[in-house]
Amino acid sequence: MNSGWHCPLYFLNMKYFISPRQDIGLEFQQDWLELSITEHWKNPENQVRNLSSELLSAWEIKIENEIIECALGSSKKFIVIDSPSLRACASFSVWFRSIVDHQIELIVYDDSYTVDVELQCTTSNEDIINAFS
Repeated sequence: MNSGWHCPLYFLNMKYFISPRQDIGLEFQQDWLELSITEHWKNPENQVRNLSSELLSAWEIKIENEIIECALGSSKKFIVIDSPSLRACASFSVWFRSIVDHQIELIVYDDSYTVDVELQCTTSNEDIINAFS
């Protein structure tokens, strides 16, 4: 029996958010996001699973052999990404940028908002990783 204190992994993860830089009244539609996720990660190993949380919708996705949890905020104005892997979070962010109208200015930022990165069509995983490292 292990009597030591156990810290669940989710307490160790940094959360990242994707949203427009300014409130422009944009709402990410739940059905659109769910369809986009399931179409992109069709591989059974990468199957999306609805997680039922206090957020509007949440999914668990396997990216580059890492699990991320992503969720649509109840306001539909932001996406939350949670994973111990910054690389997997960056991959999701770059993918998300590719499915949103390129005229909409998106940023990815950490939960303490110490860093933000503008997600452009040319933003790479390495750009995001270097900014947060």
